[in-house]
Amino acid sequence: MSKNKILELLWEAPRSVNELVQLMGRSRQAVCKILKKLREEGAVAKEEGKRGRYFLTPAGLNEYFDRRTNRLVYDYYILPKFHFSGHNFHDILRALRSFFDLRNLPAPMSYRAKLYVSEDLEREYQDWRASVSYREGVGVKPEDTLRELTSEFVNQIVWSILFERIAAYVSSKRPLDEMESFNIRLSLDISFKPDRNVLRRAAALLALWAVECYYGVSDVTLFDMIRYLEAADESLKGLADLAEKASITTIKKEEEKHGDLISITTAIHRKKKKDDPERLKAVKALVERVIEILRTEGQVDRKSYVALKEALKTINV
Repeated sequence: MSKNKILELLWEAPRSVNELVQLMGRSRQAVCKILKKLREEGAVAKEEGKRGRYFLTPAGLNEYFDRRTNRLVYDYYILPKFHFSGHNFHDILRALRSFFDLRNLPAPMSYRAKLYVSEDLEREYQDWRASVSYREGVGVKPEDTLRELTSEFVNQIVWSILFERIAAYVSSKRPLDEMESFNIRLSLDISFKPDRNVLRRAAALLALWAVECYYGVSDVTLFDMIRYLEAADESLKGLADLAEKASITTIKKEEEKHGDLISITTAIHRKKKKDDPERLKAVKALVERVIEILRTEGQVDRKSYVALKEALKTINV
């Protein structure tokens, strides 16, 4: 309610912190905390100077009218995480094979998911929210289903867009810093700027994906993408080579010349033996390195981290 009240007060007129404290009857600390969150979300901005007033940005106006005409019943910030609950190396490979479907590959950035319903539906929504359905004998709450569907959509669309952009930048040899942000709104607010932290996670997850999958755009292979990200981040050094050794496929580029002007580069991939000792050794090293990156970036939970470390101990190569 406090956030709604601040949005309403700022919609009426720009106001200082002191004015907001007085009008809301809340402590200065509580008001400043809400304002800080709203600024981080891009909903409010502050005039220059120590006593500058706060005002609604265009995004804040949209937020205010959304909340005014509907009831916000679901509002979560989500950082998709890599979950693992297996016990051995075969379980690790099974988890990596699930990445064939991009819906299962966790997106490399956090995002905000919101659901609005009209006022007359609020009571029905709360009844629905309290209900439980069962899937394979396990109780599933409606919000779990909403979060799952949201994650699948975001994972798939973000990776598809990011793959295309990285491939385009590799081909044109453009610097990473020029990569533009993109925004998506479908009961979701995704404002995605591929900064260094996001791209570090992306490189780590792409390396995991490379173990059991193959992907390429035109003449740009998955390993070209990882090398491109690696070149801009010293902490990723050697990741592409390790991913190539761990991959189930061997990639060879061949160039065909057509006359004096046109040459076409094609990537030919051949499958390696699944039990190749050198490959399994590389898989172990790659997974160890990637989970450390994802743990540092907050994209693997402690339970999954411990399970992965234990499963890796079962690999004898």
